[in-house]
Amino acid sequence: MKTSLEVAIIRQLPYFVAVAEELNFQRASERLNIAQSALSRRIRDLERDLGEVPLFVRHARGVRLTPSGETLLEDAREILGLVERAASRARQAAQGHEAPLRIAYSPGAILSSSVGNLLKAFDAAFPNARTEAVLTPVEAILAGIRDRSFLAGLLYIDEVDPAFAAMTVAQEEFFLALPAGHRLAGAGAIRLAELLEEDFIWYPKSQPTTIRQLLEGELERRGVSLRIVMESPSAEATLGLVSNGLGLGFAPASTHWSQSFPDVVLRRIEDLRISAEMKLLWLADDDSAMLTKLIETACATVSAEP
Repeated sequence: MKTSLEVAIIRQLPYFVAVAEELNFQRASERLNIAQSALSRRIRDLERDLGEVPLFVRHARGVRLTPSGETLLEDAREILGLVERAASRARQAAQGHEAPLRIAYSPGAILSSSVGNLLKAFDAAFPNARTEAVLTPVEAILAGIRDRSFLAGLLYIDEVDPAFAAMTVAQEEFFLALPAGHRLAGAGAIRLAELLEEDFIWYPKSQPTTIRQLLEGELERRGVSLRIVMESPSAEATLGLVSNGLGLGFAPASTHWSQSFPDVVLRRIEDLRISAEMKLLWLADDDSAMLTKLIETACATVSAEP
């Protein structure tokens, strides 16, 4: 049975996740539609309830996660996903509706145009089922597909475990993201040697991703070490930090970021070409009719893209 303290902690998690993903209290408060002062109190209460554990380090332009915050973020997303799933299943059962179509997508995939196109196609293909797109860390996506919490997942992944089957839905090239006012934003060809003194925002160690592994592998082969000043839990948060001038980062070339981040420019690095396959992943032994239709829809959508 949950104690009142544990219940209080769970209730604070949505506020924590919003701040952790935005890395900015103002944007998080706007996203949650609450006052910034109220959000700050929620975070202070959570830190107190956890035993005076600091979750964020404040700075002039926002916040960054502490190691404790990074650890909590991974578990918080999983907990909130389970709560959402339980509530949704109960509502669906009570109303006698078809079960929701639950598709997970990774933080690295959040800004890819391919994800948006596929989710729209899935929603149209299943008019009697509500499509739930759930932002989830890579490891939690794999676990969720295994235990059938998710029907499928959209993520960048290189090697696929035999327990899963997959199809490639996009080949994404990753570009350098930099502020529009940066000295290199309007320059000609950008080369790695010009970036050695720059600050970079990186994918977190606590969330191993294909993109991080590809980037670090290519840099190691070239004997290059970039100066990493902070980590970011998602591509969207990275662009927010880049927009605020806190460093440079990497984002999919297909990103539709211009409306949310008009002060960010994407540029190719001439001697560092990073590309990754976005895959639709599902359980290999799942022969359900819903999954079959999902795969057929994905194939048709991918074939129709230019």
